[in-house]
Amino acid sequence: MDYEKETKNAYKNIEKAEDYFSGYSKGIKWRRYSTWKQNQNLKKALVKCNLDKSDIVYDIPCGTGIAGRIFKDFPPAIVASDISMEMMAYAKNEYRKEGFYGFLQSDITNLPLKSGTSKCAVVLSFMHRVPREIRTGALKELNRLTNRYIIVTYAVDSFAQRFKKALIKILKPGFVPAPSPTAYSEIIKEFRENNLKVLREYRIMPILSSSIMFLLEKDSK
Repeated sequence: MDYEKETKNAYKNIEKAEDYFSGYSKGIKWRRYSTWKQNQNLKKALVKCNLDKSDIVYDIPCGTGIAGRIFKDFPPAIVASDISMEMMAYAKNEYRKEGFYGFLQSDITNLPLKSGTSKCAVVLSFMHRVPREIRTGALKELNRLTNRYIIVTYAVDSFAQRFKKALIKILKPGFVPAPSPTAYSEIIKEFRENNLKVLREYRIMPILSSSIMFLLEKDSK
């Protein structure tokens, strides 16, 4: 896949941003259900982080504010960042006013933020779109910014998921699967390389969805 064309620059487009926002916020469809389920998993993970008002959470990339309404139920301050101004334009009403420190346009692999300034970083719907070198760069940068937790989603590659995708392509020729699913063992390897340990795993729906959310903690060893 072409990361620059298909991910980094693809969403710097108002029509693309509108389509993305509508995809999970309107109508009755699998994407809307999976987004709702993902947010429920995020809520569970945030509870485990035991955050308070003195903490800061980074929502990177924030996209159109998928997680914004979940953060409203938690006390820490929020900083939302994305490389696309067009995506963030749709996110402006998704976050609470109190304790929201604003939006920052930036690349997740090179963030203009001080090291160790956040207790938790949340990365949703990103890792399945990028190659390994970008995932590694993102994890390294997130590890620098946070002093304890990272909540991140991946798309897991497996025989069952490949079979499902092949079947869906026959039934729905226009179907576009996650461009960079990753084997579970490879995901764990990437975490270990960045001194991150898995505390919890949350799935949307086994077999039917490849998405898996990890609650990670920095390993002090």
